Amino acid sequence: MIYIDKKPGFRRTYTLSDNALVIEGKKWLGSSFRQEFSLNRVKPEPDEHRLKDDTNSALVGMPGLAIFMIGVIGGTAIYEKSPVGFYAILVAGLAAMVVGFVLGGRMRVLLFKSHDEVPLFGVASRGSGAAAFDTFTSELKARIRLANAKSASK
Repeated sequence: MIYIDKKPGFRRTYTLSDNALVIEGKKWLGSSFRQEFSLNRVKPEPDEHRLKDDTNSALVGMPGLAIFMIGVIGGTAIYEKSPVGFYAILVAGLAAMVVGFVLGGRMRVLLFKSHDEVPLFGVASRGSGAAAFDTFTSELKARIRLANAKSASK
């Protein structure tokens, strides 16, 4: 079973087998990583966190800030040509900042730990991928429970 967590500039792929989870990630600038976790070393119940996704906020909010700054820096020249245009630029910039910074995306993160409470890895859901996230994490928890039961019976 495979789950892919994507955000601009970053991609993380989770590949789940019967006894292990492999996490591979890549960034735009070429850096990458690969980690493998044995499922019998992971606690089946993760910690759940709901966080603000700063990447989505920045993608919308920063252009709004740029538009607002253009209005502020070139305010006199813009106002002399068109007072309505000056206020339109300021309002558009402020509206984009509010949408980006205040109403920006949220993400749900499940943090899996070892039996010794050491954080091992997290699985994140952003935006519209909630159904795939829930399916994957349910299967991941079930396989962790099964791996833990097999190692306890040995």
